[in-house]
Amino acid sequence: MINRKTIKMLNDWVPFKRYGKQLSRELNVSDTDAKEMLNIQLVEHRFKDISDIGLQQMITASSVQLMTKVKYAKKDLARAYRHQQDVEHDKVLRLSSQININEEIQPNLIQRNRDLERAVALIPNIFPNKSTQAWVQSVFACGSEETKVRFGQSNRAFNAKLRKLIDYCQHHQSKMKCIANRQDQKTVEELNLLKEYIILVDDAASDKRIGQWIYDHKESSSLNEIVDNSLIKYQGRVLKDFVNSGVDRYTFNELMHERYIKLEQELHRRNMDE
Repeated sequence: MINRKTIKMLNDWVPFKRYGKQLSRELNVSDTDAKEMLNIQLVEHRFKDISDIGLQQMITASSVQLMTKVKYAKKDLARAYRHQQDVEHDKVLRLSSQININEEIQPNLIQRNRDLERAVALIPNIFPNKSTQAWVQSVFACGSEETKVRFGQSNRAFNAKLRKLIDYCQHHQSKMKCIANRQDQKTVEELNLLKEYIILVDDAASDKRIGQWIYDHKESSSLNEIVDNSLIKYQGRVLKDFVNSGVDRYTFNELMHERYIKLEQELHRRNMDE
């Protein structure tokens, strides 16, 4: 059990403060709340195998291992937050069923909701007006009824706003297409990177050679996103000492292949939609 004195030492530790501030910005919460969340995440998930005295010694020695634990605990929290945001985004797929369909909505409007569904993932790029961005976010995060209350809208006003946004998307297809093309380009670039790794594995490259490839690409956001997976216990070791990363090597390999297959399928679906 980690006592209060050790927690205070940790909270006063410069690296902890730095990651706490980063988390505060990423989650848009106060520094105090971010530190508390980071403390809980570390104690419950990352400090299970560390004694109270051992943790104090690591803090005093500014242990690199401890810095890594704090860093990835912060990333775990940020990833969980992003996942929640993705869940809220998925609610847009059920937007039609949440809206009262009445005489104010034309029958073909629901079919055109697909344009809105594709657009909301890129809200800041598609809708320049801040209040419009907030309105759309509210719809798929809270539902139509709460949005009406929040923005003081009647059914007529809500449906008119929705129709206006869908019409906007219809008339800005070229802009949306350009953004989608940039997304496709990023997907292709990531696929090419993953393919390099898969070729190495298929050619039965040694762990040392694979480790060198990983180290050479350790700054890649795609690679870091995969390594950040909570299934990998020692993320820093995978990036910098792959040969000695134990079972994490196999987990990393599975995640790389899963990501490659997923991206291939996504790109294929986009091409089919076009």
